[in-house]
Amino acid sequence: METRGSESSSHLRWMFRALLVGQALFASIGGAVRGHALGTGYPPEFRAYMTRVSSESLTAGRLLGGLGSILLGSVLAAVAWIGLWRFARWGRTLFVIEVASCWIVATWLGPAFTMTTPFESLLQGIGDTMTGALLALAFLPPIKGEFARNALE
Repeated sequence: METRGSESSSHLRWMFRALLVGQALFASIGGAVRGHALGTGYPPEFRAYMTRVSSESLTAGRLLGGLGSILLGSVLAAVAWIGLWRFARWGRTLFVIEVASCWIVATWLGPAFTMTTPFESLLQGIGDTMTGALLALAFLPPIKGEFARNALE
């Protein structure tokens, strides 16, 4: 028989995991929309501007570094999501590192990788809000206790 505390804990774990799935979906959908938009989704003037900015600010080394960072970031995100799903302390730490590295890489790559259409911006805003909520929940009680409990097991 479950006690009131274990029901509450189970409910919080479910809510955290639902938020985690939502954040992962928004990250995936945002990437798919961006991939489509890079092809033909942007207005011609915007694509011309991106091409000009890219050629001015994006060297071959920067492009390869950026693509490598995106690949590494994707792997880090997947591993961090697994850790968060399992309420592993290392998953929480890895998620913080992955989020911070995304902001650093985006700043380093410049406008060629950070310009977005209004729809992309909407998706990114929702995804960033979910990311912030995950970070806050992971480090504040009572979810913080779930990570501490798993460290002892």
